[in-house]
Amino acid sequence: MRVAGRRYAAAAIVLLALPGCQGDDDGGSASPAAGRRQPAQHVLAFERPRRFREPAIWVANADGSDQRRLAVGSRPRVSPDGRAVVFARRVGDLDTELRVVAVTGGRSRRLLRHAEQAVWSPDSRSVATTTQSRLVIVDVASGAARTLAAGSIMLAPSFSPAGDRIVYERIPRGRNHRLRDLYVVDVRGGPPRRLTADRQSSRAVWGSRHIAYTRGINGPPRRRAGLWLIDPNGGGRRQLTHGGAPCRARGLIPVDWSTDGARLLAACVNETASGWPAVTIDARTGRQRAVRYGTKRESVAYRLSRDGSAILAIKGLGPAGGGTDVLAIPYDGGRARVLARRAQNPDWNR
Repeated sequence: MRVAGRRYAAAAIVLLALPGCQGDDDGGSASPAAGRRQPAQHVLAFERPRRFREPAIWVANADGSDQRRLAVGSRPRVSPDGRAVVFARRVGDLDTELRVVAVTGGRSRRLLRHAEQAVWSPDSRSVATTTQSRLVIVDVASGAARTLAAGSIMLAPSFSPAGDRIVYERIPRGRNHRLRDLYVVDVRGGPPRRLTADRQSSRAVWGSRHIAYTRGINGPPRRRAGLWLIDPNGGGRRQLTHGGAPCRARGLIPVDWSTDGARLLAACVNETASGWPAVTIDARTGRQRAVRYGTKRESVAYRLSRDGSAILAIKGLGPAGGGTDVLAIPYDGGRARVLARRAQNPDWNR
């Protein structure tokens, strides 16, 4: 969420060279911006299901206008500069690979086999993904790959705002998969540093002021998981939310931060994982509010706009499917706007 997807994949990190990329089927080349700067354009990406076939990736302006098909695949993620989309594509019956395509279209390029989720770095020069129990960095210009960490199951990477570090969760190999802690690693290399040691911490999302994470989501079902904040150096840990979530849920997980770190978007995780209702969190007070539209219908959270004014979501509580619509919902409440119909798994760089 700059997270997440809703499923864990098992572990690696890639920093990809996009200029002049060539491919072997539909998709495209991309030219990430050098350094941090404002996006060249605000882009919405989503997938549309196709009966008995892999979904199609579509892109549009952030307001939903000018929709056009881009590639075949799933889980699209838009680069912060709005120039490229990374996505997953099936390979055979059991495998997937990451591919990248320019927003303007063209041929896609394969980035990595055995991976299905990705997160862009803030400068649009890299993506983070997980595969084969490794964290790997691939240099943008040269394509040289380096392993940052290995030996355990790594999940849910999230870049620091500067793009120089990554926080991720780690499950010891051969141990109970409920036991999870957070680690931070420098993208230039060096040993990972353990951030938590309670074996209950997961789903970290790095914001401008703090790292938000959930504690206890993988614990006993009777225990409700809350949101916590921690400083990047491991200090200042505090519980952000207290009491029950404003929806029937197993607990809360963080989804996305506003750029200023004042607003946090979270999702309720219910017992069956059949829906992820959106919840807004005041980062100062921990106050929670369920995000609803229309006649109290709940929405499933995906992203928060940079200024914190709008939430990217899909309507309904069931699994994303052919009947869902992509919505933009005002953070403070109000009428939702339909951006794309019969669509799912949206992302934007707004």
